[in-house]
Amino acid sequence: MTLYKVTVSLNDETLKALKAGFYMQVYKGVKSQTADGALPTVWFTVDSFSSNVVVHWSENYGGYFSNTKVRNGVTVDTSTSDSMNAGDVIILHDDGSASVSTTGGKPGTFSFKSEKKEAWTSGLMVAPEGQALAPVCAFPQYGAVGNVIMPYQKVLLLFSQDQLDTGSVVETAFSESVSITLGTSLTELEVGFDINKGWDTKGSILAKVNPQDFALAPDLIVPAD
Repeated sequence: MTLYKVTVSLNDETLKALKAGFYMQVYKGVKSQTADGALPTVWFTVDSFSSNVVVHWSENYGGYFSNTKVRNGVTVDTSTSDSMNAGDVIILHDDGSASVSTTGGKPGTFSFKSEKKEAWTSGLMVAPEGQALAPVCAFPQYGAVGNVIMPYQKVLLLFSQDQLDTGSVVETAFSESVSITLGTSLTELEVGFDINKGWDTKGSILAKVNPQDFALAPDLIVPAD
């Protein structure tokens, strides 16, 4: 199982400022051909800082269903969820429970189907290293149309004084952020952050600095290849 890692280096002035009440929000990308209306969710937050902050994860996945509607500011309920492997199908049943089938899916993807006759929400879950599965996106889940989601080893990082819960749906990043795209050929990258100057990609073409008031969905929920 591949381990991916991003290290954020902080200077002394930045470190002192961040310890005065900031959080680092971490978001993760996905790919899908059914992304209309989908939004990213806060994957997890970091509230303890040192000169090097490490974000790392492996390919440990799950899926969830929620009766929370997809809209900015809500926090999805992931109590109806299960672990999944690529190629699996997770099914939302009429009684509100969910089960996973190892047949009927597509290789390398995670499929979501519903027996409900009303719109719910679904999404992929990923486990940060050493933590439990957590949602990374929220897709409208319709009764007669399924969703197919693919993992995408892209993360977006930003610092904010807003303390958002895991699973919070976010439309716009008001702080400057950085997007980092990893893959099997490059699984680790280091970037820097200065509280005044912003993000430093250290010359890597795999990292991109985003302006304030940045729309997250077009960057993190992208069409499948």
